Amino acid sequence: MVVSTSHLDPMDAFAKLVQQQNLQQQQSPAKLPKWFMTNIYKYFVLLHDVTEGEESKYVINDKKKKISF
Repeated sequence: MVVSTSHLDPMDAFAKLVQQQNLQQQQSPAKLPKWFMTNIYKYFVLLHDVTEGEESKYVINDKKKKISF
Protein backbone atom coordinates (compact mmCIF):
# COMPACT_ATOMS: atom_id res chain seq x y z
CA MET A 1 0.00 0.00 0.00
CA VAL A 2 1.47 3.31 -1.08
CA VAL A 3 0.46 6.78 0.08
CA SER A 4 2.16 10.07 -0.67
CA THR A 5 3.10 12.62 1.98
CA SER A 6 1.37 15.18 -0.22
CA HIS A 7 -1.94 13.57 0.82
CA LEU A 8 -3.78 15.73 3.36
CA ASP A 9 -3.95 12.87 5.89
CA PRO A 10 -1.61 9.97 4.96
CA MET A 11 -2.50 7.86 8.01
CA ASP A 12 -6.19 8.09 7.19
CA ALA A 13 -5.41 7.07 3.61
CA PHE A 14 -3.54 3.96 4.86
CA ALA A 15 -6.47 3.11 7.14
CA LYS A 16 -8.93 3.43 4.24
CA LEU A 17 -6.76 1.21 2.02
CA VAL A 18 -6.64 -1.46 4.74
CA GLN A 19 -10.39 -1.21 5.22
CA GLN A 20 -11.00 -1.47 1.48
CA GLN A 21 -8.75 -4.52 1.23
CA ASN A 22 -10.53 -6.17 4.17
CA LEU A 23 -13.89 -5.64 2.46
CA GLN A 24 -12.58 -7.14 -0.77
CA GLN A 25 -11.17 -10.13 1.10
CA GLN A 26 -14.63 -10.93 2.46
CA GLN A 27 -16.14 -11.24 -1.03
CA SER A 28 -16.22 -14.62 -2.78
CA PRO A 29 -12.64 -15.74 -2.12
CA ALA A 30 -12.79 -18.39 -4.82
CA LYS A 31 -13.03 -15.74 -7.55
CA LEU A 32 -10.35 -13.38 -6.27
CA PRO A 33 -6.58 -13.51 -6.95
CA LYS A 34 -4.22 -14.86 -4.25
CA TRP A 35 -3.19 -11.40 -3.05
CA PHE A 36 -6.70 -10.92 -1.68
CA MET A 37 -6.28 -13.75 0.80
CA THR A 38 -6.31 -12.71 4.46
CA ASN A 39 -2.95 -14.28 5.37
CA ILE A 40 -0.71 -12.15 3.14
CA TYR A 41 1.92 -9.67 4.28
CA LYS A 42 1.03 -6.01 3.99
CA TYR A 43 3.68 -3.43 3.16
CA PHE A 44 3.08 0.23 3.88
CA VAL A 45 5.13 2.66 1.81
CA LEU A 46 5.10 6.37 2.53
CA LEU A 47 6.24 8.11 -0.64
CA HIS A 48 7.88 11.52 -0.23
CA ASP A 49 8.93 13.86 -3.05
CA VAL A 50 11.78 15.97 -1.65
CA THR A 51 11.45 18.52 -4.46
CA GLU A 52 7.90 19.42 -3.43
CA GLY A 53 7.49 18.50 0.23
CA GLU A 54 8.98 19.33 3.57
CA GLU A 55 11.19 16.69 5.14
CA SER A 56 9.63 17.29 8.55
CA LYS A 57 6.21 16.22 7.20
CA TYR A 58 7.74 12.93 6.04
CA VAL A 59 9.47 12.30 9.38
CA ILE A 60 6.31 12.95 11.39
CA ASN A 61 4.12 10.78 9.16
CA ASP A 62 6.70 8.00 9.03
CA LYS A 63 6.75 7.84 12.83
CA LYS A 64 2.95 7.75 12.92
CA LYS A 65 2.94 4.95 10.33
CA LYS A 66 5.35 2.86 12.41
CA ILE A 67 3.19 3.28 15.49
CA SER A 68 -0.13 2.63 13.74
CA PHE A 69 0.76 -0.17 11.37
